[in-house]
Amino acid sequence: MKDQLIQALEWRYATKKFDATQQLDANDKETIERVLQLTPTSYGLQPLHFIWIEDGALREQIKTLAWNQQQIVDAASVLVLCAKKRPRHHLPRPTCRQHARHPRNG
Repeated sequence: MKDQLIQALEWRYATKKFDATQQLDANDKETIERVLQLTPTSYGLQPLHFIWIEDGALREQIKTLAWNQQQIVDAASVLVLCAKKRPRHHLPRPTCRQHARHPRNG
């Protein structure tokens, strides 16, 4: 299992060319957002918000924010991930004693 996991994580592919005619449907976008919400974070809260940018003129304007990468303009849409630096609702941090008593921990 270790080798499979490391191999999967080492695989990377950077897409350099996009076909702007290929659109994601609403179900695909929802799936992507759900998967990203399930991605672990250090807070464990996943305070993420998603913005889909599909307007070509707007993508052209924000291209400079992406180090002038042409992919921002060429793709049919761009997903911007926004994370709160300080979530408004902090969960109290459990003490070791509270954690030990949690039903999931026996």
